[in-house]
Amino acid sequence: MNLERWERRGAEYLSDHLDLPEDALLQTMSIHLMGSRMMIVENFRNLLEYTDLLIRIQGKEGRLRIEGRCLCIREYHQETIRITGYIRQISFEQRHGSAGKDGA
Repeated sequence: MNLERWERRGAEYLSDHLDLPEDALLQTMSIHLMGSRMMIVENFRNLLEYTDLLIRIQGKEGRLRIEGRCLCIREYHQETIRITGYIRQISFEQRHGSAGKDGA
């Protein structure tokens, strides 16, 4: 069993037994979407690209791609970004090159 799987199992156990959020224990990105006009991304690593049409964010397990128009970063802190604008699509680019998409 690889190390990432052990980390995930340990985090699941702690989350279940200590009532702690799993995303914080694993330091994975957490996305809070408020309609199609605002989102908050937590636990990211780096901002990769930023235009009014596209924002790309690096996370521990992959990249987050936000497409829309009039996109604007309203707050940028060490682990939190607040984005406003007209969010058309959110997709995930996995670390190993396989891409899965979830539209929003």
